[in-house]
Amino acid sequence: PRSTLFPYTTLFRSMRSTVVPDDVFASVLENPNPITAWKADWIGRAPFVESVLQRAIIDDDPVVAITGGFGEGKSSILNLIKEALTPCRDVVCVPFSSFLPGDDKTLVASLLSSITAAIKARFIVPGMRRDFARYGRTVAGVIPRMGESLRDFFERPSQAEEVAELKSLLSRLPVRVIVLLDEIDRLHEDELVVLLKLLRGVADLPRLRFICAFNKEAVAKVISDRNPGEAYDYLKKFFPVELAIPKIDEEALRNLLRVRLDSLRQKYSRNASEDAKSVAEPWEQLWISACKRYFTTLRRLSTYFKNLAAISRAIGTEVNFLDLSILEAVRQVNPSVFEFIYTQGRFFYFPSWRLSLWPERISVDDKEERKEINTALDAFFSSLDMVTREIVIQMLCRIFPNVGTYAESRRVVLGAPTADAPQADRLKRIYHPDYFHRYFIYQVPASLYGEQELTDFIDRLNAAADKKAVAIVLAEEVAVLDQIPLRRADFFDRLPEA
Repeated sequence: PRSTLFPYTTLFRSMRSTVVPDDVFASVLENPNPITAWKADWIGRAPFVESVLQRAIIDDDPVVAITGGFGEGKSSILNLIKEALTPCRDVVCVPFSSFLPGDDKTLVASLLSSITAAIKARFIVPGMRRDFARYGRTVAGVIPRMGESLRDFFERPSQAEEVAELKSLLSRLPVRVIVLLDEIDRLHEDELVVLLKLLRGVADLPRLRFICAFNKEAVAKVISDRNPGEAYDYLKKFFPVELAIPKIDEEALRNLLRVRLDSLRQKYSRNASEDAKSVAEPWEQLWISACKRYFTTLRRLSTYFKNLAAISRAIGTEVNFLDLSILEAVRQVNPSVFEFIYTQGRFFYFPSWRLSLWPERISVDDKEERKEINTALDAFFSSLDMVTREIVIQMLCRIFPNVGTYAESRRVVLGAPTADAPQADRLKRIYHPDYFHRYFIYQVPASLYGEQELTDFIDRLNAAADKKAVAIVLAEEVAVLDQIPLRRADFFDRLPEA
């Protein structure tokens, strides 16, 4: 019956009963790549896959578009469709990545060759390769442009005969051929237009159906960067059936962030036994005020946590975990903000807390200094787009008192730390001048001497057999450090305490 996907009903029932791993949060975020099997689908994509196959197989729509943003799971959906169709003997599934071939003619030839190879793997069809090759030459011959009326693709009698032969050949196949087209949004204009032309002609070809996944906004921009409305109308001619991927539940993403963040905190924070609340509460507030607008996909969360885990392994015991986790989030949202903080540190930490850093003060007059800092921050933040600006300011308010003070005049939700020097020193906060540069040592490894490096050096000293051997270890280390004076100075500054 047309109302169901029989005989696929049993198949979809088994999909919905997929067993979720015990440590689902960690397993989901460990790998940002598209999933390839139903056992990895913890968010329940089966209903959407079923709706796609309903349109392609039961309703027999020639072309079905799956649209979504980058990182929202388009490739995962195609992989799950492939797995769903693999056991079905009445379907030949042809996965194809559109951006690999390289140019428009190669694209058409490669696509039609992939279809031919998939069919020939199961059936002997005399003349199929020849007929597909002729069809490919026909498709590549006339390329319609946006704004033109779609001409009859098969004007010449010879072309009509060629298409008739291909139709006859396909109609004899005892199976449907489902082509899964991915990466359409990475094509150049000439490649995209010839692919659209091929898809336009699919309606005339029996038993051949296409399921295409792409970012609609990106494809429209390739067609017409200046007139997106007209580009969207143009795309409707080729993709009359469009299914948008459902957004991942916001609460699910929030739980992923909460659980994974706490896992890394327990593993790498220097105060793991006592800072659970001081890390969790600011992040809960940040999620509401800023992060939920950025961490909208599993890919973004996965990338963030892989980077945070890497930097936490390197310096987690040397710094404040809350500050480190928020700084890494800022770097992912906008790397230019991260670079500005590093290069303009005097706007973010307090040079006045160390006599040796007083030359970095903008003014000895506190009011004048405050005014200059606000002006500098305003000039930089104003250069960002509005959404990015609001997100990063909310984040930076949590770790830099100066940003919190600047933001007060803008009526931004605050959670700025106090400008308490002893407390900042005890907690190794990023806005303390003694620790500020330590947060950037992973990104700028040549600038400062790391905690792990110092530990390794002390171990080598302790392993030395006598004073002469100790002197040799020290001389070798200094010879290397002489090439970078700042790094050498940091080494000798930290050595006595170590």
